[in-house]
Amino acid sequence: WPDVILGAGTILTLDHLRSASDSGADFGVAPGLNDKIVEESLKIGFNFFPGIATPTEIEKAVGYGIKNMKFFPAESLGGIKYLKDIYAPYAHLKIKFNPTGGINLQNLGDYIKFEAVYAVGGTWIAGRKTISEKRWDEIRQNAINAVSEVSKIKR
Repeated sequence: WPDVILGAGTILTLDHLRSASDSGADFGVAPGLNDKIVEESLKIGFNFFPGIATPTEIEKAVGYGIKNMKFFPAESLGGIKYLKDIYAPYAHLKIKFNPTGGINLQNLGDYIKFEAVYAVGGTWIAGRKTISEKRWDEIRQNAINAVSEVSKIKR
């Protein structure tokens, strides 16, 4: 599957990071910004997108040269409105976000429309229970529905 972009998460330890890199993942994500993981990812040349929730964390990530960040937990923090508010002072830096946490088919479009969002993640597509019960048709339909919703969006 040469067109598949493989991401790894949730990277919480240096062992997770090395395992993701050694397994051929194209990138990794985490819910927070752990200095040791960021520094090691830079050292080994692995695309790592740490989680941010505040302007301080954005500035810390920018200080490492990171331009793509995970925004987590998006909906609990205030959703797209909060993301737009914390992004505004940094817009000139062209940073981008991957919101996760409370994203679903109903609010997906609000995030995708925003210029600073490069991707959106959500377990509604393939949650643990759905996977463990091998409900592949449901997962496939959820993915189709998400792609359909995104295709309706005009930026």
